[in-house]
Amino acid sequence: MSSLMPVAQQVCEKRYFQKDKDGNIIEDWDQLVSRVVKHVCKNENDDFRKAIFDLMYETEFLPNSPCLVNAGTATKSSGLSACFVTKSPTDCWSGAAENETGMIENIANFGHIARQGGGAGIDISLIRPEGDPVFGSTHAKACGPIEHMRMISEVMTSITQSGFRGMAMLACMRVDHPDILKFITCKRRDRALKSLLKEDIFDHYNALKDTHHEHLDIVLDKFLSNFNISVSVTDEFMNKVRNDEEYDLVFNGKVYQTIRARQVFDTIAENAWNNGDPGLLFYDTINNSPYQWSNQTITATNPCFHGDSLVAVADGREFVSIKQLASEKENVPVYCCNPKTGDIHIRWGRNPRKTRSNAALCKVTFDDGGQITTTPDHKICLSNGEYVEVQNLAPGSSIRTMTKFQTAFTNGTYWTINKGKSLSKPKSSARMQHALFEHRMIYEFCTQNKLDSSDVIHHKDFDSTNNTINNLQKMSFSEHAKYHRQFNNPMTHWYPNATPEEKQRYHDNMSAATTGEKNGMYGRKHKDSSKQKIGEKAAKRFKDEDYRKNISDKVRSSWADQKKKHEHSEKVKKRWQEGRYDNLKSEIVTQRCKWCGKEFSKKTFLAKKLRFCSTECGNQIDISDSEIIDNSISFVKENGVYPSVSTWETFDNSICSRELIRQRFGNFQNLSERLIEMGIFATVSPNTNMTPKIIAAAIVKWSTENGREPSKKEIIRDICSKQSLSRNGGYSKIIEEANSLCSANSLNHKVVSVEMLDETEDVFNIIVDDFHNLCIQSSSNTKKVKQKGRKRYVSTYYAIVYSNCGEIPSPESGVCNLGSIDISKFYNENREAIEWTRLGHAIRIAMQFLDDVIDVNTFPTPSFKKWAKDNRPVGLGIMGWADLLLKMKMVYGSKSSFDLARKVGRFFQKTAHEKSVELGKERSVPRSCRYDELEHRRNVVTLSIAPTGTISLIAGCSSSIEPIFSATTYRYDNTGAKEIHHPYASKPWFRCATDLTWQEHVGMQAAFQSYIDNSISKTVNLLNSATKEDVANAYMEAHKSGCKGITVYSCLLYTSPSP
Repeated sequence: MSSLMPVAQQVCEKRYFQKDKDGNIIEDWDQLVSRVVKHVCKNENDDFRKAIFDLMYETEFLPNSPCLVNAGTATKSSGLSACFVTKSPTDCWSGAAENETGMIENIANFGHIARQGGGAGIDISLIRPEGDPVFGSTHAKACGPIEHMRMISEVMTSITQSGFRGMAMLACMRVDHPDILKFITCKRRDRALKSLLKEDIFDHYNALKDTHHEHLDIVLDKFLSNFNISVSVTDEFMNKVRNDEEYDLVFNGKVYQTIRARQVFDTIAENAWNNGDPGLLFYDTINNSPYQWSNQTITATNPCFHGDSLVAVADGREFVSIKQLASEKENVPVYCCNPKTGDIHIRWGRNPRKTRSNAALCKVTFDDGGQITTTPDHKICLSNGEYVEVQNLAPGSSIRTMTKFQTAFTNGTYWTINKGKSLSKPKSSARMQHALFEHRMIYEFCTQNKLDSSDVIHHKDFDSTNNTINNLQKMSFSEHAKYHRQFNNPMTHWYPNATPEEKQRYHDNMSAATTGEKNGMYGRKHKDSSKQKIGEKAAKRFKDEDYRKNISDKVRSSWADQKKKHEHSEKVKKRWQEGRYDNLKSEIVTQRCKWCGKEFSKKTFLAKKLRFCSTECGNQIDISDSEIIDNSISFVKENGVYPSVSTWETFDNSICSRELIRQRFGNFQNLSERLIEMGIFATVSPNTNMTPKIIAAAIVKWSTENGREPSKKEIIRDICSKQSLSRNGGYSKIIEEANSLCSANSLNHKVVSVEMLDETEDVFNIIVDDFHNLCIQSSSNTKKVKQKGRKRYVSTYYAIVYSNCGEIPSPESGVCNLGSIDISKFYNENREAIEWTRLGHAIRIAMQFLDDVIDVNTFPTPSFKKWAKDNRPVGLGIMGWADLLLKMKMVYGSKSSFDLARKVGRFFQKTAHEKSVELGKERSVPRSCRYDELEHRRNVVTLSIAPTGTISLIAGCSSSIEPIFSATTYRYDNTGAKEIHHPYASKPWFRCATDLTWQEHVGMQAAFQSYIDNSISKTVNLLNSATKEDVANAYMEAHKSGCKGITVYSCLLYTSPSP
């Protein structure tokens, strides 16, 4: 006996029940369920087959329509899956290169899917814009993506699936495609007419555009009617909409147009308000899915790295090519960046792999000569934390950086990690805000133990640059010092046993090693604290009268020695004779003014400095400020210092006087600060009045040359006087200013050029946890530094922060079999509670059934089969949600309904995941699920809320998680119109779709989305009284609340069938 309602019985007789050759029905609902279970569960035991039979017979669970129609039939080519994603077609007619699909091949793929009764999605972003030149084509112009959609639509219209329905199709396009506005409006009446008329050399368009003929309207309404369309938008685009900024429409690295993001967004909202298309797919939200761990090629444009790109790994090595990482086939810890703070962290880089062959590439050159090669659509992180596609980078763009460099200490050389190019030397806690020792970072990451400031990480092999985790050992400071003393201090283990001769030889060698220039304090000044101690000791000695008398006698006897006086006098005369004091002579010389030509006389030591006879002549030169700045940059490059009053007019190529600089800029300090703002760093001329910024810039210059931050003594020795340092804020403040300059200017990581390359190459991908970016080396150098009398070579590597490659949950050749549970049937009205235990059992049985479908399924092409076996995705979903709320006397869209949605979603997620993990242990784990994040489960994705159009009719429940459409509705399909009166229409908690606000519609989808790892079918139904602003606001809220996509439809509420 059938458990179906009359409407469901009619639908099954028309669509689902098997018929003989004469069209007579030869099965009922019991036999249909038996046929499906017998075919799908042929390898299961009797208990399981009975359990799944009971669920399906009572319509508590139903698989997607292809499974109900095709399972166990004589047609072996019929498939059981409903959802397919075809490989993105390129702009060629047939696949021109490996892993490419041409337009004709793509139409054939649609045909294979249609034959099996499935629906298909396609990303048409790889097809070149309409009208682009195509060399080798007869007309030399591309037809464009819209025309390709039309060809697919016309071919698929001629095919009916299982004899009762046309093929459902979805096309999406990236929001930065040059044809995006044509795509958004492609289903509009005027656009349809233009497409059908094509070249229209007789101007039929203007004659017909306002005509409403019955047959013409039918043709135009059918244009692309079997295609739903969606625009794939990024977070970057949505932010530009909010800020009313412009963005570029780009294809293959070429910018076709720069357009306001708000204009495109408003066009999307207007068309959705008019006819329900297009919807939005939120690309970056979609990326956050289990597919990110999968080793597969994806349908959307795949931004990737060239194989020689060097990745900053955190396993003790320095930089390793991504091609080598792919060949190692192992997850690897890598350096990545928090784009909000700029801090550098270590995270797992997972599944490095080759993703594409013969990919178009571009080369980015930086102002230090460093280069990166990548695909044009790869995103790079700017210094402000924003991501920009490489092809959209402008010269001068400042890039977020990471620096890995060796810091030389007396006890060894250590690898240090800095965010940006800050120059802090990781020595004291005051300087740790910008730099960290690599060995400490690696130890903390690998052991997951936070180190205290008192903890020391010891290098077991005494090589302080070997930071492999097996070479690192945690010790306390005292333990570490004691351990090293037994090896480093000869007095501990050698001196006590040495002979007198060996001891004397040791003392002689030590004395020779620390005498004169070899002494560490030779030519250096004592610290203030040392001076204080020396002063206290001297004051104590001079209190002794005998000591004072002894010193006084020595001085008197020295001056009484006439021989010494004579020797000093002869030494001074000899120096004068050798010409050492010639520069003190003040002879007068004559020269010509560089402006007026008049001769003027000056002393010798001034003649080289002054080239104008007067201030007036020096200020007569007609030049702009920018020319003076360019001339100043030339001065810095030639002399290595900033220009000053005492040095400017010694510059042979100067184009103005120092007086003109004072007139234009106020003083030379202001000119120097202008150069610093442009990223020009240099040392400081002697006797120059300094500002904090100038001293900081000189410190930056010193640090880049020496590979480390200078100490306070080194600043006083090499950069400025102690008085200047103190007057400008002191050591700590100046170091902080220097680090700010590094962060603001990113030093030598400014973009010089972006060049599209002619050649194509293999490209690779890696996925990074949490921050989804990684650091790629752009340049490096090795320098010799001297520290405390010791010379060492230190290396510095500069890296830039790149977004890792994104993947969407509909990879190319993707396929998913769907099934839904009528949750309203699990509510016990007597106990007024959901039967959670019974619901959990149903979820587990349904999961196992959907996994079985994969094994017995027939796929359209071998690529679909391979992908399905490598990923084993299933899409278990929900229907009857609105019916459940009505039974529970809960208003759809209320806070309590959102809370319940989150509770149910969480329960489905947990139970489905646990069952998938269990199946993975019992059967096997496919390649794409062998990751700790997925706990090695059987299925890469488990949940998806499908539309459930016809199967919800069979189950006699509301569709998906949608609200009840109306108290009285007419359901239309190929079997006719069916009037349905809802039994709860008179209840106070009853609300239909058009009673809800857009906020309540979006809120319900967002409540479920957090727990559904695939898509959700949900439409925001609004009355025609809704405005375009309501549609736009709904889009914005959906993006903000974490939905993966949204469809908005403004409609009239029909209560009677159309005539």
